[in-house]
Amino acid sequence: MKDDPPARQALVSAAKAMLPERAPSSVSGRELATRAGVNYGLIHHYFGGKDAVFREAVLELRAEFLETHSEHHLPDLVEAGDPFLRAIGRSQVDYPNELGPGDDFPIGEAMVRDISVRIRAAHPDWSDRQIGVEAKARSVAMLAVQLGFGLYRDMLLDTVDAKTGERAEIEHALCCVYRNLARRPTS
Repeated sequence: MKDDPPARQALVSAAKAMLPERAPSSVSGRELATRAGVNYGLIHHYFGGKDAVFREAVLELRAEFLETHSEHHLPDLVEAGDPFLRAIGRSQVDYPNELGPGDDFPIGEAMVRDISVRIRAAHPDWSDRQIGVEAKARSVAMLAVQLGFGLYRDMLLDTVDAKTGERAEIEHALCCVYRNLARRPTS
């Protein structure tokens, strides 16, 4: 990407900036080119169409997310405005099976691994299958909180009538709830 022509990288950068706020289908190719400060024809020249620009933008946001957040241990509830988490949510509108974390999402794998260790310590009599299913269920719940809060933070806080002075405290409490998903008592 460092060797990419400047116009090509400008298109990807513009898509990265737009994705956290809008689904790709709500952005025209001309709007994307204008935001990038390049000629509209360069979208087709470099990518074949605007969808490919947005797909590449998500991959770059993913790489940046993984650089920022460790892939080797259970992640904390990340900042609600994280561009990758917001982009994943927005892009799912247009690319439901293409832009998700996928099978090789290291943070999801790390969550399952860490939670499995915790469950095994608490329930040494459980089978590997029982532990795996429980760890994956807890990981899915934690990822749902990550993505949902990342996308809908303001709406969710407004829904519970969170006052300006309470929002930080509510977010702190949510972080505790989030961490407890990994440690919750198992039935």
